[in-house]
Amino acid sequence: PEIFSHIVIPLEVERELLRFHAALPAWCVVRQAPAHIVARVRQGLDAGEAEAIALALSENATALLLDDKDGRRRAESLGLTCLAVSAVLVIAFRQSLIPSLADAFASLAAHGRYRVDDETAQRLLRSVGEA
Repeated sequence: PEIFSHIVIPLEVERELLRFHAALPAWCVVRQAPAHIVARVRQGLDAGEAEAIALALSENATALLLDDKDGRRRAESLGLTCLAVSAVLVIAFRQSLIPSLADAFASLAAHGRYRVDDETAQRLLRSVGEA
């Protein structure tokens, strides 16, 4: 919440997150993605990515948090700005919200839910003076 006052997520993303978390934080707002937009962007994408793109389009979102490569390509082709989790972690580090970007990457990898590829991790770590 220190970076984004709130985030809006679609129902499918809520379902995905609740498989790993007991509850979502209060600053995470769940909304129904418009079905007609989901249908328009769905081809070749998982339900979560399609709903996230559809919701971002319908909400005129300033940015879309999306790591899936195919989803990012589709979203960007529709004029959306995408941020990856790694970019949000860089922002958090630069705002002194986390003590170490390297530790954040290691923690995500250790929990098995997200991994930044080595080349990207090294480039980002260099950009913040940790490599």
